[in-house]
Amino acid sequence: MRRAPWTWVVVGGIATLLFVAGVDALRSSADDEASAPTASTTTTEIPSGSLPSCTQRDLRVSIEIRKGVASVVARNTAAHDCYRLLHISRLTIEDRAGNLVAELRDGGGSVSLTGFFPSDSERAFWLLQQGVLECDLPGPYLALATIGPYSVRRGNLSASEIGCGGTFATRVSPLRAKYIARADAICTAASDRLRAAEPKPGAKLTELEELAGWSKAAARASKRAIAELRTLPPPKADRVAVKRVLSFMERLPRVLRRLAAAASAGETARVRILAGERIRLTHRKDELLHRLALLWGALPDALQGCPVSMLA
Repeated sequence: MRRAPWTWVVVGGIATLLFVAGVDALRSSADDEASAPTASTTTTEIPSGSLPSCTQRDLRVSIEIRKGVASVVARNTAAHDCYRLLHISRLTIEDRAGNLVAELRDGGGSVSLTGFFPSDSERAFWLLQQGVLECDLPGPYLALATIGPYSVRRGNLSASEIGCGGTFATRVSPLRAKYIARADAICTAASDRLRAAEPKPGAKLTELEELAGWSKAAARASKRAIAELRTLPPPKADRVAVKRVLSFMERLPRVLRRLAAAASAGETARVRILAGERIRLTHRKDELLHRLALLWGALPDALQGCPVSMLA
């Protein structure tokens, strides 16, 4: 694992984090949907003009511990849905002596949290990819981040909470590691195909036209990736869990095709409903894959890029 410069380690960690937490408002009957264990590639969600912009009072941003990992959490405390992209412009991790352990400076604002915030919902992602840091001191550590107009901090963090020492990657079995590597290759290829199908810079498309084209491409890429994953044999002990996750994944292409049709027809109300459904399914899928990765002792980001990497 490359250890320097730390800016790129942090960018890589954040950009691949797929710990997008589903929220109570977005999860309906989640336990009934699947019982298996459990950034952005596009900024297209729903037409941003159809939602009010999230004000600084609407969103509460903090650094919290989620599943044992220090994570940025943004919560919409307003009584209405809103839209806002939150960019990380700076992140630093310091040890107890004040020494810099990791730093991200992103003047271009390329690292972002999803822009669609339903009322009483939250989105979360890890500060750092697990296992990328080697820390000389056991802690405590201090994390400070500038995210859009928000400045947040959290102290008294342990080494495991900021990802020191490869806390996940050291426990994965060889059979599971082989399966994850092959699944990651399938999903990475699918994500590359999706990016290649995105509108070229300068294309004169409306938001609905862009959404329709992206949804069609995402549906095709997802369907192909899922078919390839179906042919990939998981470890024998994990077959039932993996089968359930794949069955849940198959809901995504269907919703994406319906979303593309609604956007092509200019049905903005239906677009909003289906975009919300697509987001809810993506959140639930990411949660299931995250749990599966934790069960295996693996890094969640490779699995959570399946069937394709998309903004949730």
